[in-house]
Amino acid sequence: EQSVLLPWDEPGISSIEQDLVKEAVERVPHADACVDQKYAFVRLVGQDTPLGVSYEELADVPRLYEEKFRKIFGYFPRGRSLELHSLRVRAVGPSSEEKKESFEGSGEEIKSSRNQPFMSREEIPAGTEVLGPCLVADDFGTLWIDDGWRATKGDRGSLLLESVETEGKKKKEFPEVARRELFANRFFCLAEEMGAQLERTALSVNVRERLDFSCALLDGKGYLVANAPHVPVHLGALGVCARKIIETIPELKPGDIVVSNHPAFGGSHLPDVTVLAPVFANGSGRPVAYLANRAHHAEIGGASPGSMPASTNCLAEEGVVISPQLLFAGGESKMVQIEELLRSGSYPSRQVAENLADLSAQVASLRLGMDAMEELLKKNGAEEISLRMAEMGKESTDSCGEYLKNFGDCELRAEQFLDDGDSLSLKIDVADGRATFDFSGTSLVRRDGLNATEAIVTSAVCYCLRVLIGKELPLNEGLLSPVTIEIPKGSLLSPEFLEDPLQCPGVAGGNVEISQRVVDLIFSAFGQVACSQGTMNNLTFGNDQFSHYETIGGGSGAAIGQDGESAVQVHMTNTAITDPEVLEARFPVRLLAFRKRAGSGGAGSWPGGEGIEREYLFEKTVTISLLTQRRTTGPEGISGGLCGLPGAQFLIGENGEKIDLKSIDSIEAQSGDRLILRTPGGGGAGDPELIA
Repeated sequence: EQSVLLPWDEPGISSIEQDLVKEAVERVPHADACVDQKYAFVRLVGQDTPLGVSYEELADVPRLYEEKFRKIFGYFPRGRSLELHSLRVRAVGPSSEEKKESFEGSGEEIKSSRNQPFMSREEIPAGTEVLGPCLVADDFGTLWIDDGWRATKGDRGSLLLESVETEGKKKKEFPEVARRELFANRFFCLAEEMGAQLERTALSVNVRERLDFSCALLDGKGYLVANAPHVPVHLGALGVCARKIIETIPELKPGDIVVSNHPAFGGSHLPDVTVLAPVFANGSGRPVAYLANRAHHAEIGGASPGSMPASTNCLAEEGVVISPQLLFAGGESKMVQIEELLRSGSYPSRQVAENLADLSAQVASLRLGMDAMEELLKKNGAEEISLRMAEMGKESTDSCGEYLKNFGDCELRAEQFLDDGDSLSLKIDVADGRATFDFSGTSLVRRDGLNATEAIVTSAVCYCLRVLIGKELPLNEGLLSPVTIEIPKGSLLSPEFLEDPLQCPGVAGGNVEISQRVVDLIFSAFGQVACSQGTMNNLTFGNDQFSHYETIGGGSGAAIGQDGESAVQVHMTNTAITDPEVLEARFPVRLLAFRKRAGSGGAGSWPGGEGIEREYLFEKTVTISLLTQRRTTGPEGISGGLCGLPGAQFLIGENGEKIDLKSIDSIEAQSGDRLILRTPGGGGAGDPELIA
């Protein structure tokens, strides 16, 4: 293989291939060696990850690449140049036919091998069958072949396991519990593979490196069934979003894919773009399931680069609003219309090409999931798949009901205050294994972007119950079946959205900040976990040429019998932090420090986790936007535990001048200026005087 990175129309590519073919053939120690495989790895100019295509003639590569691109993404962007990333050539010599034998034949050698309880994978000839019971080992692991099963070795060393009928025994059926577990893992694996595809094919640092995305499987009515362990604030909201989209576009057909970021339709904030696709069984007129993903686009327009403005007067100032609409209609791409939308309005996106690339990656993720789901439907049928999805929800419902019964009939209360004094209020009435979460008393809708939505509150309740129950359960909406959620209209947890974005309140900070505080509010009501950092410490910086967004971890709250974790992403965020190498390679910034914030965790018998200190040096003029909380009071402890330290942030000019920054702030930084962020520590648990 040879890395080349040349424009596809470079005339020297042909000679490079010829040299590579010659070298490959010369390396095979046989006179009759020949080339049996050639691969070209090609990508669009500006992309990081190439696609590999097998070819015979170099002239065919652009066509083969376009075909593969269309299969993965559903369309092909015209007018984009290609570049060759690398070439791979494989040459082989003739091999002798290996004798294939069966252990089911006669003869002492076969009989002896068949009855061995232990074998090495290497000693099994290709094409042979090994009947269980037998343990097969290799350098990487062991495989148990049970009685009634056989393994057939392939010509490349793989082992195919099959259930067989043996003497006097019928083919074994899976126990029901095993079938349930098998389908649950298939659903989880499907969501994880969707996530891996999205990560591989995305362009932006925010998706590829920070992993700020989530993928999920929903049932035929749009209720969350299974998800990969991505971002909780996304996952619990996807069901609400899916159902509102289905209400808006009820007659979805095969090949349709819907896109939206509108908070009135189950969205969170505008950078979080949701893509949804129905899955049909053969002959079915209604979807059997839906697949969805939500990805945070680092730029979607708005008053400041990065689309997370510190202060806004309306939703329109936070970026381009995408009401539910078709991204693909019957398999036909509508990307051109979406591109026009992203370029329109008073605050268009500054990085439309990156938006389209990440949207394409989201579509590629759905297509992979749809192929896998359709394969499951072919093998098992729509009735079986629907049954197994319902079983996953029932398990969560039963576990939640049992947990709530332990409280008997009671009333739980809690209140949290934002940095400017606005309050979040909660009363939980528990009776007969059910609970009503009543958020009456919460402050009214705000004029800035610290407003949440029904979907965000639902997501927080779902997440908290999953954590409190303490069992290995899927994070799905079965958890909410024994729960009623009451949110006062017109509060900051349920703002009114009119058709005109200029008349709608902002929500940029509601998804990231209010979601964290709602989690602390719920945990405080149950009295089981101290408050964590209570913020995502949102930092956005950029200019007209680029923008970057990241959330910064802090300390988690302690619990009775358990210390808090230090320097982690907590609760509703599960994204990675940008690696220093990636940050400095892609943006004009240097990372000077990234360390634990010593002494910031609340004291207690079990101390809270410590926060983080992160320091940036800017090499170009940028606009900085900060959306944070817990800068005035620290996260509270429980059972006598003390509060963690509140966060702090300031800018130090090249001349040494220090400027203190508020919880929600925006400032222009010049080349040579430094930004220092200190994130909150978690609250402690238990009286610190009782430490042994």
